Amino acid sequence: MQNRAFALRAGTWLALASLVTVLTGCSGATSALPTAGSWEPSVQTDVHHQKQLLFVSDNQNNRVLVYNAATTQQHPPPIRTISNGVHGPFGLATDKSGNLYIANSGSNTVTVYAPGASKPKMTIFTGLAGPFDVKVDGFGNIYVANDPPQSLTAFIQLYPAGSSSPSYTWSAPSPGMVISGLALLNSTQQGQTAIYAPEYTVNGSGFATGNTLSCYPGNPTCGTLGYSFGQTGGAAIAQSPGGSKPFQWIAVDQYVPGVDIFTQGQLTGQIVTGGTPEFVTLNSTGNKLYVANRFFNDVVEYSYPSGSQLNTFPAGGGQVYGVATFPAGTFH
Repeated sequence: MQNRAFALRAGTWLALASLVTVLTGCSGATSALPTAGSWEPSVQTDVHHQKQLLFVSDNQNNRVLVYNAATTQQHPPPIRTISNGVHGPFGLATDKSGNLYIANSGSNTVTVYAPGASKPKMTIFTGLAGPFDVKVDGFGNIYVANDPPQSLTAFIQLYPAGSSSPSYTWSAPSPGMVISGLALLNSTQQGQTAIYAPEYTVNGSGFATGNTLSCYPGNPTCGTLGYSFGQTGGAAIAQSPGGSKPFQWIAVDQYVPGVDIFTQGQLTGQIVTGGTPEFVTLNSTGNKLYVANRFFNDVVEYSYPSGSQLNTFPAGGGQVYGVATFPAGTFH
């Protein structure tokens, strides 16, 4: 078993770009997603009494497992499973209303589920090609990272709230880049939401070199920030730019393997996980970090930012990739 302890390392990195631009060409972005219908009686108790939920995608078994994130039981079993409409799931997200979003690479769709539901109320397929990750901002707008075949250029689509057609596209700077995750900056500031997207490129020897793309409103081509990784994974924003605390973001580096913590543009800490970490997410208060690990086939809960291991959520036989919480950690 590889070490999962917390470790610090120093480093100097490039300063982050400012976020003072206005989103263009995205009409209808302020409307809310359709109101959820009646919830399924069999899971209504889960939603009402277990206020903190953890969602985990099992890519191999075409399912999403739902856990009670507030439990003190070690290695708890899932409270239910979602499989209807799920095909090769990777990234997951929830919005403020508790809707669940699943990026299905196997069917080139994003499926949306009302709180407590096991069947999708909405399916997005227009404009998608290898959807790998999905995020939702504070206004219900949906962002999807797509990884088409390597001969093509990876891209990110924006879908206005309630719409199944994209209104804006950001492209990676060059073909061959694999976008491995999404993190939203200023997700509660209308018209100012921007994107950090970890990416990696595989060379002829099979080794990967990673970086982070910055995708800003009004600029259809993402830029690079200059961070150096091995093979990247998912990302999350711990503290938003312009907030009362220093801007902080988190990114998976599979060559560590673990999670890098950046504060004000500098690498200030690591959580070393071992295995093959894939996606990460924070809880709504930002004091717990969840890391999905494909090698160990589980999600580990850490205190944040101290990095103390708190609990493990095993997925059983399968292949864990995506992870999301409700309430979401996207809306700090």
